[in-house]
Amino acid sequence: MAGLKPTLRILPPDLPNDARWNMAVDEALLEAGTAAVPTARFYLWENPSVSVGYFQDPRAALRVLDGRFEGCRVVRRPTGGGVVAHGEDLTIALIVPEALAGLPAGVTDSYRAIHSVYLEALKPFFGGLGFSGSSAGFRPRSERVCFEEPTAFDLERQGRKAAGSSQRRRGGVLLHHTSLALVFESTEQRTDAVRAIARGLGLRFGLDEVEAGLSPEEIQRAQVLMNGKYLEPRNTVCADFVLTGGGAGNKIF
Repeated sequence: MAGLKPTLRILPPDLPNDARWNMAVDEALLEAGTAAVPTARFYLWENPSVSVGYFQDPRAALRVLDGRFEGCRVVRRPTGGGVVAHGEDLTIALIVPEALAGLPAGVTDSYRAIHSVYLEALKPFFGGLGFSGSSAGFRPRSERVCFEEPTAFDLERQGRKAAGSSQRRRGGVLLHHTSLALVFESTEQRTDAVRAIARGLGLRFGLDEVEAGLSPEEIQRAQVLMNGKYLEPRNTVCADFVLTGGGAGNKIF
């Protein structure tokens, strides 16, 4: 119908999911290309997990971490950036066309635009939240631990990094990952924060937020990726395997 604004699909967090499934869904949404509806997906992690950047080898990235993530599932993200430990964090995957109105073209400017939305939405829930004072640029191929090194326009609270992000651009589509290292007081507070972020994104991009689920086609493609690509050792391993060199009894997920 003429006059209706385009929509931003909101996928709210449900039950925590396996690391492989989380990455497979995000990659399936990225693969859909410019024909896909703009989507903000919020999700949780089933088990303590580690994600590494697209340009990293999980084994090489974790050898420098001195066993801090032993026993965690390790998955390679479709986006760049450093090593991120996941547990109680809320993760956001924003998948939008690069040509979307309100989205700056440059990497730094797009980080600032998206994180400004997250900052304004979350400030009522977390006092003292603000932008990092760091001027460090983004390093897509870094083996750094993401939350130990703030970069420009990261969010900080009480002197500690509160949100770390990474990006991937492919076929005219942007996937922007954000992990929020903030502890919500309750499920209700987390739900309110998700709604606030969704409203902010809708206003930023001139879109109507519509809560929905994955399509059958998206679920099918994510299942194919999870049971194929995300079973390959170069994309998913167990930290036990990485740290011990793959001795008997260690599992590759």
